[in-house]
Amino acid sequence: MNLLIEMPWSNFYYRLMQYGREFIDNSAVDLMCEKISDNHGILHRSMGEQIPAWIRDSLQIKPEILQIFAAIPGKCGRIHMDGLDRKCALNVPVKGCTMGKMQWFNNNNYTVVPIDNKYTRVRITEEEGPIDRLDDTPMFECTLTSPSLVNTDVWHRVDNRQSTEYRYVLSLRFAGNPTIEELIKNL
Repeated sequence: MNLLIEMPWSNFYYRLMQYGREFIDNSAVDLMCEKISDNHGILHRSMGEQIPAWIRDSLQIKPEILQIFAAIPGKCGRIHMDGLDRKCALNVPVKGCTMGKMQWFNNNNYTVVPIDNKYTRVRITEEEGPIDRLDDTPMFECTLTSPSLVNTDVWHRVDNRQSTEYRYVLSLRFAGNPTIEELIKNL
């Protein structure tokens, strides 16, 4: 099972990174995280035709959702799986990604609790409750320093405890909800 496939930097990915920097707003991140009771969340979301045409026109596979994820420095996000069925994403580091880690966990260790409200659609762990499982050991972790396809259908989180910077990542989700293996063939 692929958890992450790094992509080489290209002009398109650098342009995505620059576009993502338009949304940097640390105060907004603090407010968003307080609202969702997490240390990592979606700062911005564009869907369908709201995604800039230059992004839509540059890809062989249609992007459905563009999101800017942000994490608070010195904190750790909740263990979760994206969406109610999202399989993967193309993530591009925007700012503050050299210390924070993306971590994946064994799927057999947790019970799924789906959340579907006006703020998010996500699967969290029943065991987590109001407090994150900070001592759980990931089966794999990495820093996101290059564009990467990431498996979001496995328990994962962003651990930004070792960083003094806010962490920003631009994330694209695609039509047909492809797996990493399907997406790599169409980028």
